[in-house]
Amino acid sequence: MLFLSVICERDPALALTGADGLIHATPTGMDKLPGLPLDAALLRPDLWVSEIVYFPLDTALLKAARAAGCATKRVRRCRAQRPQS
Repeated sequence: MLFLSVICERDPALALTGADGLIHATPTGMDKLPGLPLDAALLRPDLWVSEIVYFPLDTALLKAARAAGCATKRVRRCRAQRPQS
């Protein structure tokens, strides 16, 4: 099981500072909402990028991430769970 620390930040550059990875979970990049959710210049080779958008399978974000040297992964199933307190 993978445990993640999630940072919610409006500024993508600030959110990616010191981050190991990026999980994209907005509709940006879908066929009807093409484009990137952030400036491709923010992607760096030591960052992994995961995409939850399901159509198209190879989104602009994944293409830009691979071009920047990032490891990429498509998420086929996603389940979010609140931590137990």
